[in-house]
Amino acid sequence: MSMLTRLKTYVPQKKLWVLTVAYDTIIGVNRTAETMVYRGNEREITNYDELDFEDLGCFPPEEYLKERHQLMVQKWGMKT
Repeated sequence: MSMLTRLKTYVPQKKLWVLTVAYDTIIGVNRTAETMVYRGNEREITNYDELDFEDLGCFPPEEYLKERHQLMVQKWGMKT
């Protein structure tokens, strides 16, 4: 299994990381890509309990992954 995409963005005002990954093989039910939100500090994820999760389907295009990643960053950046 190889990772094809890894997008990772820190949301400092919320102390959260948004992580989007895509693989060249199935990683879940009909899924090769996903976005997750975790707690952390500016250096690393410190708690791997998912705060949010989005299934991005099988073999989505790179542009779609970037778009969905940014939407999750915006969503969590605005949450109070």
